[in-house]
Amino acid sequence: MDNIPNDVLLEIFRTLFDERNNWVSIGNKKTPWSIATVCRRWRSLVLGTPTFWNNINIPSASCGMQSTGLALETTLSRSGTLPISIHLSQRECPLSTHAIAALNTSVDRLKTLMIWGNDEGEKFLGGFGFPWPMPQLRCLKIDILTRRGKIFDLAAYLRPFSDCPSLEELHVTALELPTPERQVLPRDVAGLDFLWGKLVVLRLDVPMYFKTFLNVLQSCVRLKSLTLGRWCQNISVEEAYEFPLVLLPFLETLNAIHPESSIVLTRLHVPNLVELTMSLWDGYTLNLLLEVSGPLRALRTLRFVDSGDFTEEIFTEESLISSLDPMTSLPSLEVVCLRLRTASLPLALNKLVSLAPSLHLKTIWLSEWSRTPQKSELCQSIAVADSFQALVAAFLGEKKRTLECVYLDFSQGRPPPKVPEISYIPEDLQNTPLLQRLSEFQDLIVVVSL
Repeated sequence: MDNIPNDVLLEIFRTLFDERNNWVSIGNKKTPWSIATVCRRWRSLVLGTPTFWNNINIPSASCGMQSTGLALETTLSRSGTLPISIHLSQRECPLSTHAIAALNTSVDRLKTLMIWGNDEGEKFLGGFGFPWPMPQLRCLKIDILTRRGKIFDLAAYLRPFSDCPSLEELHVTALELPTPERQVLPRDVAGLDFLWGKLVVLRLDVPMYFKTFLNVLQSCVRLKSLTLGRWCQNISVEEAYEFPLVLLPFLETLNAIHPESSIVLTRLHVPNLVELTMSLWDGYTLNLLLEVSGPLRALRTLRFVDSGDFTEEIFTEESLISSLDPMTSLPSLEVVCLRLRTASLPLALNKLVSLAPSLHLKTIWLSEWSRTPQKSELCQSIAVADSFQALVAAFLGEKKRTLECVYLDFSQGRPPPKVPEISYIPEDLQNTPLLQRLSEFQDLIVVVSL
């Protein structure tokens, strides 16, 4: 190791900083601290490289500690002048005054800010002295643990960020505590001076009135990605049709896995949608979009997930008809992604076999998060293996031959934008029932993501 040049050694270190590990956790001596303790040379390299210190996690347990302020000052100093990302958890106690002062000195460098808090969160934001100009802030994520029976004031959480001209991505989620009290009530955002028109990515999973949500979407003229939550005011379809349509001409990605959000789709016109994620057992979603937006000629990727608690009784062929049959009306559909429980996956695969003559799929993507893929139900289930073998055969028949790639994902990632040129199958998976069936198709590219 002593003979490895510094630039090569730094690249080796960077491979350890993946999306999960690329954070300096205040009060926790993990990466990059663990690397810096090996020897003087490594310590000098790590401490002197700003890119190792510009993603900062402040866990809840460290918020009130006296040492947090000094540790935060040191970390911010080591990050140089780089844009910074802050992950702040204040569910147990607010950030100390010293730490707030340290963070405020670098607020103009904020690129990403993620806040976890309780339903008193709007009060601790006041300690920062917001609103401050944050010219580099591009992504804001707020998760709030709320309680039933309280008024949820979205404007109170967003008002501190009214002076963020570069903000493009907004995620706000209300996580509900299981209490027997009445439901959380929303408060209108009328009068909130917020730059909705700048947003490109939006996720709003908070209590909102139907009209308020439509007004927000109407203002999001640049939106490319939208995730619908489960909180929207419960109104009937007949009442929803009384509101005007909202045109989102640039929207490419729509996530609508919660059945409660389907009512919003009655008022969305998304003619250029490319990717849709929906619940397998909620055929209402795709039918509504086709009704309002036409044939969705740009839709290339369709993702099905299980959401909610389902009993085995509903896993029937009839319950799949309304969900999967509309796929045949999508002229550009090339990729189908299935993230389903093993109980429902064979039924979905068998249904796709019957639809194969009307589809032109190039990639089929199966997902199951697992630390031990070789033991996963996806790889070991005989029913899944048999059904998937029949599906692949249907798309590789003499009259079809459209299927190019099968993508098996155990990391909850995303399939690559282009079909890989060669297969990748870890050796310990090759003898599982699923991979044995797939090995019979010589021209098929099979890629496994761990």
